[in-house]
Amino acid sequence: MEKKLCRNIRDSSAGPLRGREKSNCSDLLVRLCISAIWILSTLLAVPSAVFPFVRVINDELGHTFSVCYPFPAEFGDMYPKVS
Repeated sequence: MEKKLCRNIRDSSAGPLRGREKSNCSDLLVRLCISAIWILSTLLAVPSAVFPFVRVINDELGHTFSVCYPFPAEFGDMYPKVS
């Protein structure tokens, strides 16, 4: 009786850690979705990495700062202010 009880306790505590049976189709689908997300996000990030707009800012002390600015000067002064 004690052996059976110990076995039941062990199986109930270790059972969730074993994992359930997966089909190869679902595993492949998850891997394809994750790969597609990474490829899409990389493709969307390429224009910002290749063609950044660097704005030069001068402060009142004469220091010059170069920063990546999301709004090119061609868009005009009002573009960053429009919400």
